[in-house]
Amino acid sequence: MAHSDLTQPKRGYLANITLVPPIIYPFQYNPTEVVDEKKNEYKKKEAKFGTGLEGLLSAGRGAVGQFELGGFRGFKSGVGSIFGNATEVAGRTFSGAELKRLETEGPRTLEFKFVIDGRERRAGEPERRRNDEGDILADLAVIRSFAYPQFASDLDILGALAGSSADTLWSNIWFNHPPTMTLVMGDMSCEGFVDEMKITTSYFNEKLNPVRALVEIKMEEKIDSLSFTIDSVKRLGRMARQSAYEDFRGVLGF
Repeated sequence: MAHSDLTQPKRGYLANITLVPPIIYPFQYNPTEVVDEKKNEYKKKEAKFGTGLEGLLSAGRGAVGQFELGGFRGFKSGVGSIFGNATEVAGRTFSGAELKRLETEGPRTLEFKFVIDGRERRAGEPERRRNDEGDILADLAVIRSFAYPQFASDLDILGALAGSSADTLWSNIWFNHPPTMTLVMGDMSCEGFVDEMKITTSYFNEKLNPVRALVEIKMEEKIDSLSFTIDSVKRLGRMARQSAYEDFRGVLGF
């Protein structure tokens, strides 16, 4: 279905519901584009075997040693060694390029931008979200809260009350580090840290308060979060269910 045919699309959110008070910002207009990026860094891998026939013989001897472990473990290790060793020798025989190994798994980053316009009240918005002057001061205050030090979360407060002395209790609770942000878009929910936030205001009312803004955000995923675990399970489940197993022969060239 084309976007133009959607009369009332579901709204996305920016949120952190563990704070006191919680931060929940429903998009007035959903982002039209979300850039989901992940980079991994690979370094040189030292070769274990030579090239040509000498390399194959050396790789074979290494694989035989794995079979000597015995049982299923030895069989699995031996078969894996045969394939891995043979492809390494073949690759180095036919190419002088470097072997590679994973050095660092890079973070997942999301970039998106959206517009706020205080001159229009969308269907379902409460009265308090818009005023007669059309300013967006409240919107910007909520959004900026994700990039500035904030009150502690519920868990931080409980931890401070249980383990802090009186002289450190205040500093542990009030004006903590900036909170995490959870981007909710349809079935996707990603919690992360705001790396960059850019707000470009345009059009101002008679009080010189902004009535329109373009907000651009870049966030980095937080892997020790509930949303990361849930998203990983969903991804693995969809991969297993939706992979094109019917094309297995085509992948092998049959």
